[in-house]
Amino acid sequence: MKRINDAFEKQYGVRVDYWRASTTGILDRALNEWRAGQPSYDVIEGNKGPQLILKSEGFFIKFPPPSAAKFPKQFLEPDALLTPWRFNPISIPTTWSW
Repeated sequence: MKRINDAFEKQYGVRVDYWRASTTGILDRALNEWRAGQPSYDVIEGNKGPQLILKSEGFFIKFPPPSAAKFPKQFLEPDALLTPWRFNPISIPTTWSW
């Protein structure tokens, strides 16, 4: 992320403080900071489950990025509060036994 962040900072003059954690860690930090009225973030990326929890808390504003116009409509949220940019397939390995 350093190369991406450095290029972003150079182009836009905005400092990036990149933080990464487990899904639970991100959800806990985001909710705690938001509920305290002191969020230290501008963007959150993560799995859809935690994003839906944050959405149910009134966490997001509407932001349909221009690139979303090219996405298949069935993958877009009607309220434009969440915008997918990838999907994670889930599979069961052949070594699994019931």
